[in-house]
Amino acid sequence: MFFFRGQSRLKLQLRSNFRQLKMSETDSADSVPQGQAMRPDSDLTCGVMLENNTTDGQVPADPDDLSAACLSLATAFYLRDDGDFNGLPLEHVAAAKGRSWAELRQALAELVRAGTADVHWAGADINPHIKRHNFAPKAAQMEHLQSLIAADHHTCLYPSEEHLKSVVPAGGYVDLPYTRELALGAAQLEHRSFELQVLEVYRNDPRYYYTCSDIGGSISISSEHSEGEKQMRESDQVLVQTFGFSYDEQKNRSVAVFVRYLHDLSAEHQQMWRARQLPSPQRLHPEYYRSNILGEWSEHISLLEALCIEIWLINQMTRVIRKQPLFKMDFGRHAENRPKKLAFLIRPTLEEFNSAVLLLDKVLSDNISVRFFEGATPLESENERPDGKIEVRRKGTIALLDEYLRSVYRTDDWSPWDAAITSLKAVRKMRQHPAHAVKEDVFDPECARQFRDLCVEGYGALLTLRTCLQRHPAVRRARIDVPRALEDGKIWTE
Repeated sequence: MFFFRGQSRLKLQLRSNFRQLKMSETDSADSVPQGQAMRPDSDLTCGVMLENNTTDGQVPADPDDLSAACLSLATAFYLRDDGDFNGLPLEHVAAAKGRSWAELRQALAELVRAGTADVHWAGADINPHIKRHNFAPKAAQMEHLQSLIAADHHTCLYPSEEHLKSVVPAGGYVDLPYTRELALGAAQLEHRSFELQVLEVYRNDPRYYYTCSDIGGSISISSEHSEGEKQMRESDQVLVQTFGFSYDEQKNRSVAVFVRYLHDLSAEHQQMWRARQLPSPQRLHPEYYRSNILGEWSEHISLLEALCIEIWLINQMTRVIRKQPLFKMDFGRHAENRPKKLAFLIRPTLEEFNSAVLLLDKVLSDNISVRFFEGATPLESENERPDGKIEVRRKGTIALLDEYLRSVYRTDDWSPWDAAITSLKAVRKMRQHPAHAVKEDVFDPECARQFRDLCVEGYGALLTLRTCLQRHPAVRRARIDVPRALEDGKIWTE
């Protein structure tokens, strides 16, 4: 169910020759199951007062009056104060007007033909009670009306965008721009694109529960701050059920959110998002589109999720080989414990880039356990100084890993492993000597691309290591399950 957060909604005065219709107090938006239209009680008609403009079964003969009455009903139903913007089922229209289906069908066809209303049905969309996407073409709507033998609950009537522009006042929903978009007929699953920085408010505030997979995510209030002494003010109690990412032609990322979920924000947060909105929606991430628009199971995973899962897999394999995990920390079989800030940059600045590189190195080289190599390879090296004395130095984790694998693995081509070690060293070097260290913090989109490239290199190094370990006889016998997405290389690197 779409929850209405209690913002005061402007009560619209519909420009109609009919008396304004009122919601029955017995109906409540909070009693409607998700994806269903509000149903009236048995003694009500579509949750609105009947117009009672007929007596003794007598009805006006002019079809134009019936068309206008149907449009008035649909408009009042769509613009109710519950904030759901539902279509009106045709069976409710029929019950309210008390006319034959032939007369009603003619009136509805006139509305569709004139462009003042649209019909939406189950064959055109899985849920015709909300406008998820744009309506079917006018010809298809007319054909559907002709195919019906009676008023149908799963065919709904909507006022058209053109008609809504004529009845929603210019000053309506002035503080609620995305609510206004729905009131003017926007599809609920249309998305808007925003600057990445809009997410910082939520990611950096521990009172919010912020999740992000670099394909999509969500924002909600942590339970600790939803009530009691630590309760946040109501306008900041934000829920974004889902957000994704979108891209321009140069593959620059932006945040993408459906208008439906922007509408659920408080006026204050709607204004904040509006200030970061890009001029036009950009192309949705393919995997986000697949799962949230097409409703299909995801086949790919994001790059940094894959990186964390590889660490978990490597630990499973090294426990089999040496009874010790290679990494001090892993992040869960499904990357569920992935650090919140281990993500693509949302503010491409030098400061955030350096912080991200530091975290990436902590997850990779700095996360390697020296204990794993005890008894397998020397932990120290001895080097003769110019004065003839022997200097003993502890080996770094990358050097230990390199020596260990070369001692237990046999191959005629070490070039993939050489590249893996080079990648780990590149991340370590970038951490030790931050790029442009002598400069002040700067804003540079290239920072985002450079960090993404480092993540690709880091993942490649882990993939090479896991592939080598996978060939160990003990690991083969253990039959450690590797996710299909990793085996098939279905990793999104954008």
